[in-house]
Amino acid sequence: MATASVLKKAKRKAAKALKNQRMRLKKLADSRLTPEQETEAIYKCKHMYRCLVLLRQKIEEFFVSWGLSPLPEQDTSELLYEMIYHNERIPNFVSSNPNFKENDKKTLLMAIKGRNKLCHGILSVVFREWHSILLAWIEVAKMIGADSLAIEIGKTLNLLSNPFKTNEKPYTVRPSIIFK
Repeated sequence: MATASVLKKAKRKAAKALKNQRMRLKKLADSRLTPEQETEAIYKCKHMYRCLVLLRQKIEEFFVSWGLSPLPEQDTSELLYEMIYHNERIPNFVSSNPNFKENDKKTLLMAIKGRNKLCHGILSVVFREWHSILLAWIEVAKMIGADSLAIEIGKTLNLLSNPFKTNEKPYTVRPSIIFK
């Protein structure tokens, strides 16, 4: 015969299992895109990848200007993590004000997340968060003093915000490059 406390524990355990099952189903539903959404996400990826390549070049130039030569095999996310590391240790590395360091770290982490989702082909996240990813990349470009790149990424942001106003095709990027 079960006591009241044993029944309560079993009830809580069943409720927790049900909640976990609902969370798994919600994640699965969120990760699925319709064919139209998938096509749109791939279109956005093609434009965004060009911005990412340009951002990487500017980050490398920024490191060289500080006398920190990045390794050739480092990818963009490693360079962004290095920016976080150096920003915490070197005064005025990218943050001109110590009060902005935490905000800059959040921006850099969002830029890393965007790079990872884009390069690993997680289209559902790119489809939902492309706007905030591009805004983070614009902020990173401004942090490193690449204002012309920030304007270029801003143009891409405007293009992707209003895709039907122009007939501009995405920059020539093969899908094998995006999803490698």
